[in-house]
Amino acid sequence: MAAFSEMGVMPEIAHTVEEMVWLLPTDIQAESIPLILGGGDVLMAAETGSGKTGAFSIPVIQIVYETLKDQQEGKKGKTTIKTGASVLNKWQMNPYDRGCAFAIGSDGLRCQSREVKERHGCRATKGLTKGKHYYEVSCHDQGLCRVRWSSMQASLDLGTDKFGFGFGGTGKKSHKKQFDNYGEEFTMHDTIGCYLHIDKGHVKFSKNGKDLGLAFEIPPHMKNQALFPACVLKNAELKFNFGEEEFKFPPKDGFVGPDKKGHQFSCVCLHGDRKPHDRKQNLERFKKGDVRFLICTDVAARGIDIHGVPYVINVTLPDEKQNYVHRIGHVGRAERMGLAISLVVTEKEKVWYHVCSSRGKGCYNTRLKEDGGCTIWYNEMQLLSEAEEHLNCTISQVEDIKGRSFTLLCALCVMQVETIKAMWMFWHLRFTSWLPLKRRRRRLFCTLATFLTSCSEPSDSNTPSKT
Repeated sequence: MAAFSEMGVMPEIAHTVEEMVWLLPTDIQAESIPLILGGGDVLMAAETGSGKTGAFSIPVIQIVYETLKDQQEGKKGKTTIKTGASVLNKWQMNPYDRGCAFAIGSDGLRCQSREVKERHGCRATKGLTKGKHYYEVSCHDQGLCRVRWSSMQASLDLGTDKFGFGFGGTGKKSHKKQFDNYGEEFTMHDTIGCYLHIDKGHVKFSKNGKDLGLAFEIPPHMKNQALFPACVLKNAELKFNFGEEEFKFPPKDGFVGPDKKGHQFSCVCLHGDRKPHDRKQNLERFKKGDVRFLICTDVAARGIDIHGVPYVINVTLPDEKQNYVHRIGHVGRAERMGLAISLVVTEKEKVWYHVCSSRGKGCYNTRLKEDGGCTIWYNEMQLLSEAEEHLNCTISQVEDIKGRSFTLLCALCVMQVETIKAMWMFWHLRFTSWLPLKRRRRRLFCTLATFLTSCSEPSDSNTPSKT
């Protein structure tokens, strides 16, 4: 069991394998299982009896289990499409619910159909059952398009049945194959706003910020059905905005984007690959509380003051002990208690360290740096020791928290920084769970963020956090 567990196999699967008298993995199993569990694409060839079937079936069983579990956890709150892929728990257009000639960009928001004879449609990954909601669609060319709200029963040729409510570029509203004059025509460079007031049962649209008035009243037979953003295209391209970005024409009267602010994991990024304008804009959104989390590198470690940050999560430890102090210094200022959490791997981890001219773009050189490659061994236990030495404190260890396969290290320090007394609490997670390291960090981060967010007081529900 221990041999398979060390490769990232779930304890339950490892125990079953042991009962089958598979005590040690074969060569091909030892090479392929960690790669597959880590999300890699693996092509392997080996002779009969070498264990190829176990090499791919063990990780497949585990991935299917994890996917189904993520899907079950994603059922809470707004309706989510049952695709079996946790990535579809975000607001985007659904690649599993679209016409055959309907293309979706990598961001899930840019859509295109170059079919000139037929219309092809698509629905979003999530639906809404209550509240006042708004999303925007930007038209990128002069093709024919129709935007709308649709139930799951509606045809993808939206507007041809009684389960969808649409507005087309010809200035027509459509429902049950009935096309009536409404508003104005729209084309390339226009932005269409789609409003849904579920409690009143009203659907309306806007063009470039101009309210076009009530378009539909939702009939009684659809009152309890989830309504999804949707569109139909014919040789056209458009882009959706569900609120993750700033709206070009912000809605009024309490309408909000379904992906705007309220999501518990709403976030922006701050790192060196962002342009200065983008970094400034994202920082301002975080400061104003438009998003809950700031995902950043050491670009944000120094010289940035953000009031009221309750906690910082270090997904990895910095390679310089001084940066560790600067990172956690964003919390616990001016007599306030602050929490800094660091995820610390107990084993050395091979990570990218690009010294090539392309700065990592298209680089697959996995040799170590000293051998002319672009990787290094990252020893976080050593970095943790250096941080403890720098802080002049020892972090105590608490074994096996509630049966979970990681240990919790914590310490409370009071330090003097520029004559301002700051109090920090450090919680360090050391873990030996069965997930590969990258996914292990991600799952722990999500678990911690969910827990800490749920612990926030109501008055601080929009307080930003930093990672």
